[in-house]
Amino acid sequence: MWLERSGVAEPSDKMILERLSAGVRPVLERTRHTDTHDTASVEVLLDPTTSEADQLGAARRIGLDPSRSARVIAVLGAAGSSDAQNPRRPPRAMRVGNVLAQIVQNDGLDAAEYARAGIGPERELATLAESWRLALLALRFTGDGTPDNPGPMRIAYESLGTLAALAEVTPDAGAAQSDIARLTELEESQPGTLLILQTLVECESLRQAASKLHIHHSTLQARVPRLESALGYVLDPIGRSRLFASLTVRRIRLNDSL
Repeated sequence: MWLERSGVAEPSDKMILERLSAGVRPVLERTRHTDTHDTASVEVLLDPTTSEADQLGAARRIGLDPSRSARVIAVLGAAGSSDAQNPRRPPRAMRVGNVLAQIVQNDGLDAAEYARAGIGPERELATLAESWRLALLALRFTGDGTPDNPGPMRIAYESLGTLAALAEVTPDAGAAQSDIARLTELEESQPGTLLILQTLVECESLRQAASKLHIHHSTLQARVPRLESALGYVLDPIGRSRLFASLTVRRIRLNDSL
């Protein structure tokens, strides 16, 4: 940008240029070319060690509105890739190991479009690294939908509440270790048992659980005492809470590598 005039420069020329530059800069920032597949900028946003200025600059380069918050989705087994050579790669995303980190900024998030995912909370753009960390934590609570690894396939961090503290528990001794080992033994000796137990803690009644499992409710009712005997405790309200916690911590341990 320059100021062109005839004759001798005026003392106010510098001030005019500075004010003109200040007025044009915001317009250029809004209209400059963006690349939603710039993985380097995504990496900058998810790195907690980068400066706020660098993070906001990266946000603009991938087309994020700096005045609005965003969230990170940690997707496991997602279709596509963040590789630059792949034209079908999702926008604002990068791969970290076998997990895809995707930044989303919209009010109508549809979690059902993700196969298996941990959904981070909304954060300001300069603190998206925290949303990424919590999305990974939520992902550890998910299962893959198979009989030997049942459980919800999509979990939002906000929905965990105090359950998030279970991710910090290391059940390496005592009753917790015993409960989880018993679940593993049950599944090995009677394949499909984990799916039945997970369904029991998810449903409000035996009839509802039986319907979800596609078996007659009397068949499930007859099986419950045998399951209680194998577990070593009764599935009353306290027992159901204990079973829920055991199944949850087991999933977290299976996902320790995420």
